[in-house]
Amino acid sequence: MRATPTQAKPRAPAVSGLGRGAVGQAQITDKSGRITEYWSEDDKCPICKTDRYLSPRLRLMVSPCYHKMCESCIDRLFSLGPAACPVCGKIVRKQQFSAQTFQDLGVEEEVAIRRRVAKLFNRRPEDFPSLKAYNDYLEEFEEITFNLVNKVDVEHTQQRLAQYEARNKAIIAAHQQQREHESEKQLQADEEARHERQVRAQRVLAEQKLEQEQREEDEREMVAALATGRSIDDVMRERAKRLEARARDAQKRERAEQQRLQEYERERQARWNAAPKPRQTAAEAEVVREATRSDYVGAFATIDDGTALAPARAAPASLGGRGAAGDGYVDPWLRPELATPDAAAQYRAGGYDWQRQVWQRALGAACDALALRPAEGSLGSA
Repeated sequence: MRATPTQAKPRAPAVSGLGRGAVGQAQITDKSGRITEYWSEDDKCPICKTDRYLSPRLRLMVSPCYHKMCESCIDRLFSLGPAACPVCGKIVRKQQFSAQTFQDLGVEEEVAIRRRVAKLFNRRPEDFPSLKAYNDYLEEFEEITFNLVNKVDVEHTQQRLAQYEARNKAIIAAHQQQREHESEKQLQADEEARHERQVRAQRVLAEQKLEQEQREEDEREMVAALATGRSIDDVMRERAKRLEARARDAQKRERAEQQRLQEYERERQARWNAAPKPRQTAAEAEVVREATRSDYVGAFATIDDGTALAPARAAPASLGGRGAAGDGYVDPWLRPELATPDAAAQYRAGGYDWQRQVWQRALGAACDALALRPAEGSLGSA
């Protein structure tokens, strides 16, 4: 008779029995040891129907499309290369399977999406010129995350995310490097704190041992003094003086220990604050805001149009723009009078069609302009 299922509980990382830890991200790499792999007594592979009762070493992995299957099925279906998921049909690879962390796969997916987006939106409040700029930044992060988690306009959201990444690669890399440096410093600080606790415990044990030895020595001295016939009052007064002197010495040692701990904390905080922190200017914040709010999702969405290098100029009035006469830049080869038969006859040369070249230049400029965002105020009112 099968035992009653017990409550689900976290599972310590264990080497895979089939693939020896080589199935995708088989192990959860958490240096702090606070994150463990999830498993339950009711685990059952939805593909081969193997459960933990028949196979106590059963281990379920999660695919990129968030469907679970055991290591045997993964090895059987995906060892020869990419294949379709048996549940949804999405093409996945064996190395894309990962260990399960949460009981609910919906939470697993949301955490993975948030982790992926947070790698790009990795700035902090001190990196922004104002609190409003930081709040706008967080709003864009939550909007993109919400759309990806709830499958709302996924294609457009992915394009926005790619555009933001392309425009801010240097800043993202700088913050990522800073976070890695801080993580290393945190690990070093944790190791130093652990060593400090060990030293402190050893000092306390040594202090307790010293006090015990002193008490035993006092008792022996009292017995020896009383054995010589001395007055018990004199013996007790001498013992009280020794206890007062030892208490003063213990207080001095305690003050020295407290001073040493305070000095250690000051040095640790100074080392932590020594690393430089990148700060975002107001212009960079505006670039980020425009990049995340852009609704253009064409083939050139991730290409910088260079508008931040120089102020945009309005098109001249002769071309239907808002600029005054002489404003803006006009290609001299696109003037209408150069595309007439008379101009073609005037500039005709052997093997060269002037009119064709003018129209090709005009069409090329028009097609290239489709990939650029128009400058604000450069279009006439409808």
